[in-house]
Amino acid sequence: MVHSKLLSAPSSRDVSGIRAVTAAFAAVGLLMTVGACSGADANNQAVSRQTLTIGAPTPPLSLDPAKNGGGVNELFVDLAYQALIHAKPNGSYTPMLAESFGYVGKGHRQFEITLRPGVTFSDGTSLDSAAVKTYLEYFRSAGGPFSATAKNITAIETPDAKTVVLRLAGHDPDMPLNFSEAGAWGNVVSPKVLKERPATLGSSTAGAGPYMLDTAASVQGSTYTYVPNPRYRGPSTRQYSKVVIKVIPNSTTAFQALRSGQIQFMQGDTTLLAKAKRNGLKTHEQGAGFVGLFLQDREGKKVEALGDVRVRQAINHAIDRRSLAKAIGGSTGEPLSQIIAPGAAGYSKDLEKRYPYDLGRARKLLNEAGYEDGFSFTVLTGAFDPVSAKLAAGIAEQLKAVGITMTIESKTAFPDYARAQESGAYPANVANWGATTMYAAATQLVLPEGVVNPFHTSDEQMEKLYREAAALPASKSSAKWRALSARVSHQAWFAPVMMQKAVFIAPEGLEGYSDNASYPNPVFIRNS
Repeated sequence: MVHSKLLSAPSSRDVSGIRAVTAAFAAVGLLMTVGACSGADANNQAVSRQTLTIGAPTPPLSLDPAKNGGGVNELFVDLAYQALIHAKPNGSYTPMLAESFGYVGKGHRQFEITLRPGVTFSDGTSLDSAAVKTYLEYFRSAGGPFSATAKNITAIETPDAKTVVLRLAGHDPDMPLNFSEAGAWGNVVSPKVLKERPATLGSSTAGAGPYMLDTAASVQGSTYTYVPNPRYRGPSTRQYSKVVIKVIPNSTTAFQALRSGQIQFMQGDTTLLAKAKRNGLKTHEQGAGFVGLFLQDREGKKVEALGDVRVRQAINHAIDRRSLAKAIGGSTGEPLSQIIAPGAAGYSKDLEKRYPYDLGRARKLLNEAGYEDGFSFTVLTGAFDPVSAKLAAGIAEQLKAVGITMTIESKTAFPDYARAQESGAYPANVANWGATTMYAAATQLVLPEGVVNPFHTSDEQMEKLYREAAALPASKSSAKWRALSARVSHQAWFAPVMMQKAVFIAPEGLEGYSDNASYPNPVFIRNS
């Protein structure tokens, strides 16, 4: 089969802490042209005698890939569930457990994957086209944070044991991403386990990756120990005889553990950059998600004031993005007034001028809406993401100047945060989201079924622009995506504050953690 060329940019499905995502951190890239891909035949099974220990700021939402939240959650999934496709930092894609992949025909409405032969799950079941179909059907119905991302699939065909053909209702430029580490469609689960004991997937693994969870040596919510999967037949080289992920919510505590050698890799924040360098540690900055205030109660169901677009616009004018980006983001933060970063489809320079810091304008809008005395609302954030937590405090302080009282409720662990976010109990949320195309942002943040639209708010103009843009090839859709971004900005569904890169810290002699477009994949971490 001759595949069409693939035009896509990597995107992430991760709010710092919600995917119900993180920070989903994704590398921002320009549209890349990728032809049909073929995998290498390398199959180095050598395992060293060493242990890699990673510090994670939160336990996972679930070990079940279909219910996992992306971002930091990927750490816990990638070891046991190798994706079919790998998303590289430069915007290109390469096969992993797939042998080749690509769009077929015109319009990006049919996508074909050829599977690597001889791959088995850790329980001995074969990874074939039927297994992929079974998993995708499970993914769509599992009720996970990203189940809705698969709604565009109209048919899953398996013409032979190695070939999977997906027919789509409309144009989808993100199919390679969906089957990568960031998308979870490609983290296929054993069909035998899905049939016999799917409930166990939240606390055990049944994948075709290089490792598998040692449940006897793991403590849910605290320590996750992975050992080599003896049936692994994929392309990766296993570097370690054991990988341990320790949950350490406090970044300062994690940093001390790294300095003392108790862990070898961690996610940090901008406050640790200088300290890490002084201590002879390596730092890596990755991705460019936006961090800001998600004004979710757009119909005023919980907080009547937020149902008025003038109030939401006033909030945008009352935020001094430049000062917050400098104070909180440091060298990695840049002010941003829209939900898409520069260089990505849908970004518009003009939108950066829409909401200048203007307290007079903010007060005027509040007066027009009938809130001259201000109002109060509660915002949710995650303590495991220090940047979002600090930004929430900064926004709250600035909103006082126009009479708005913003109370902050913080969740320590990602699972608690995700449940709270999805419940619809909070009218607003401060978080980090890493979608790098307007297509990804729309499906995740804007459409009624989006993972970060807990009130399922709909806007006829936004949905119309989304359908029109999605129906066009990438070369002709930019204007429509910009129009959608402009509509989102005008309605002030969000108050973006800044672009923020994720910070990772490791000792000298460790590498490979920068080889992934979304959150670092621990399978690639190795000794130099």
